[in-house]
Amino acid sequence: MKRFGMRLLLVLTGLGLIASREAAIAHPHVTVVAKAAIMLDAKGQITGIRHAWTFDEAYSAYATTGMKTGSDGKVTKQELEDLAKLNVESLSEFKYFTQLKRGKSALAFASPKEGYYLEHDGKALTLHFVLPLEKPAALATGQSLRIDDETIFVAFSLAPDDPVTFEGPAGACKIGIRRPAQSLAGSAAPISEDFFNNLKAGFSEQYASSAEITCP
Repeated sequence: MKRFGMRLLLVLTGLGLIASREAAIAHPHVTVVAKAAIMLDAKGQITGIRHAWTFDEAYSAYATTGMKTGSDGKVTKQELEDLAKLNVESLSEFKYFTQLKRGKSALAFASPKEGYYLEHDGKALTLHFVLPLEKPAALATGQSLRIDDETIFVAFSLAPDDPVTFEGPAGACKIGIRRPAQSLAGSAAPISEDFFNNLKAGFSEQYASSAEITCP
């Protein structure tokens, strides 16, 4: 099983090498459609983010090559345990591609809790994991959640329906979704290599989605 998990590790290692070069611009190698739940305790404080990331079918097929499937064509959670573990552990180097900010200040995350897993629907893999905050934070206007890779080696987009929700008592607080004019994940038409070669510093701001919190 570990030989399959190493495939993602190699991809993420490549991402780390790209991210370490200031001027590097990456063509997306993996696309991910993300859903997230902002987890709240009984006091309405944010305690963490519950993630569900669905990988593109091409990457999913590559990552599961050689794994046993059932009669329904799906790979079982048990078969995917090693790959899920390596996914979550290796993501720490990249801060889980997750930013939760209060204004311009980023809130600190702890390591993911146990219970993470991968599921396979017969075509695509979805990674489920909880990313806890180091300390609970009061829910307030001006907080924002962003899930993206600034190098665009991994192209993230938020799911079309209910991409970010509250899990717990949010009172009258609401979530607004800000989407870019153009998404690099799941584009209807291929984007040319010249497009990526001509991108300038700060380009990822044009293509990142975010969830904005407002409270009365």
